[in-house]
Amino acid sequence: MLAGQLKALGLDPLTVPDSLAALNATDFKAPDVILMALEGQDAAVYQAVLRFTRANLAMRARIPLVAIVGQGGETWRRALDSRLDGVLRKPLRPEELYATLARWLTLPPLTGQAQDEPFPPRWCRAFIEVDIQEYERALARQDTSNMVRFAHRAKGAAIALHANRAAELADRLELAARGYAPLAPDEIEHTLAALKVAIARHFE
Repeated sequence: MLAGQLKALGLDPLTVPDSLAALNATDFKAPDVILMALEGQDAAVYQAVLRFTRANLAMRARIPLVAIVGQGGETWRRALDSRLDGVLRKPLRPEELYATLARWLTLPPLTGQAQDEPFPPRWCRAFIEVDIQEYERALARQDTSNMVRFAHRAKGAAIALHANRAAELADRLELAARGYAPLAPDEIEHTLAALKVAIARHFE
């Protein structure tokens, strides 16, 4: 199913059965992104992610590693969060897959979409929601640089959508992360919740 979704986005995925096969494949050609299902026994999942981390260090490369998690993979997703570049949740939505991959890949327009034609609303919403999700991941790690990065991206997406309230709230998070207008932890959570509400209302 995932391979079909990737092909529908104009990509040429290489499907492998496990992490060892994926590592062997990277010896011949480094992929642009690795999508990995966090499923199975806990120890096996942990070792698989560590393999890719070590391989990146050995190759002095930074191949993005994106986890695909279902209900059972959420515990290990949290444990390994600092080693992941992105997270997708099942069931996969095409717009979320596109928005996540667009962080690293130059993707073609959607089928039937002209080169300069704007994305449909639900796809626009997916872009800003992915940025907010990545901000939350960075916040949990206290990764200030990525908090700034994804708050700024969310602000830019909100401005492009003329979602003024969302842009204002994203700007507040960015300024706090930069240290210009600090917020207490509960204020950050409140601003984040208000941002999600503002986005939902914009697309109603």
